[in-house]
Amino acid sequence: MTTTPLLSLIFDKLDGLASSSSEIVPPLAREARLVLSLRRASLFASPSSSTSDPLAASRERYQEALRLLQDPILPVRAQGLAILRSLVANHEALLSTDPALLPAVLDIFVQAVEDEDSFLYLNAIQGLSSMVDVYGRQIVKRLVKVYLGGRAGRVEEVGTGDKGRRELDKRLRIGETLVQVIQRAGVAFAVLGTSLAPLLLLPLTPPPVNDLVPSLLLILRTSSLPTPLRSSALTILATAIETAPLALFPFINLLAEACTTLLSLESRPLQPRRREPPPEPIDSDSDAEMEEAPPPLGRDGKPKRPEETPTPTAADPKHPSLRRAAILFLGMLFRTAAKLAAEVPEAEGYDSRNPLGTFRFSGAGGGGKGLVSREQRERAKVVLRYVRETDEDSLVRHQAGEVLEEI
Repeated sequence: MTTTPLLSLIFDKLDGLASSSSEIVPPLAREARLVLSLRRASLFASPSSSTSDPLAASRERYQEALRLLQDPILPVRAQGLAILRSLVANHEALLSTDPALLPAVLDIFVQAVEDEDSFLYLNAIQGLSSMVDVYGRQIVKRLVKVYLGGRAGRVEEVGTGDKGRRELDKRLRIGETLVQVIQRAGVAFAVLGTSLAPLLLLPLTPPPVNDLVPSLLLILRTSSLPTPLRSSALTILATAIETAPLALFPFINLLAEACTTLLSLESRPLQPRRREPPPEPIDSDSDAEMEEAPPPLGRDGKPKRPEETPTPTAADPKHPSLRRAAILFLGMLFRTAAKLAAEVPEAEGYDSRNPLGTFRFSGAGGGGKGLVSREQRERAKVVLRYVRETDEDSLVRHQAGEVLEEI
């Protein structure tokens, strides 16, 4: 215990080394940081000398998991994460004996998410989802903070180079965790949202998703962030709309407005084809000079597809993947609204030709307001028609046409 302050000082220094631009130092720093986290976690659940300890079996499994996580062999470390996840899923009383034990386990999973190997970080994502199932309040609060970049209520820039790529990968994986959390929570997502700490409070909104949705909107509106991260925020919102639409009822029109504004501002019109003059004859001696440059290669060594970003950390607000995600959200929104309209029609004044503006939800409040206002629905139709006719990306045009048919 006497070395704890020194280890904390070393741990803080390792954060800077883990984000270094070197190719060798960051993996070693992350591994050392994980070892120190494991050592700190082991102090909170040291073996008891009492023979009548009711938590002896849990302590032994916990210590075994920490030992396995320090093993250099990859499958062995994955087994350690699996044991930790089982302790969480089984509601082991051991994790409640010390208030510092649960944050220590959470740190282990969050750091494992940063691992380059998919075998480990996928296990870590499942472990974080299990922790939310059992300890929803504090775990979701930490996940949202990491997704924003480590500071509540403010989005931190991702950075550039290898450091930025690692930070982007970590946030995207936390985004995958949030998607799993929403899917597993189902309609209880509204209850889960009450556990989040305030990040950006909006007036006149109920507490259920008062924090997660504003945080995602903050990421969506920050044009300096990488396109994959902004698309990830839209994916999380689309999952929430599909899973628990009533939980997002106070934010529906705000989200629809954000997506239609994004499509109207960031759409890239299709350029008309220009008639090119016939090519001039080329001498055989200059053939080598006229050879085209090879296409850029991706991280897998294969040529990049046109829809891929040149650099994962690049902030390109006009990239088609962002417009595709916005149209996906709008499609999910109107599809869910139509489904709810068919299930809960208003007794009087229900018009089958216009179901989205005339039905009511029990418990949604608002004196009979529809899920999507008539104004936002009409604006979305105008923007989607424009995108369908003019956007340069064929998939964006196709998606816009499909959503228009559903509206």
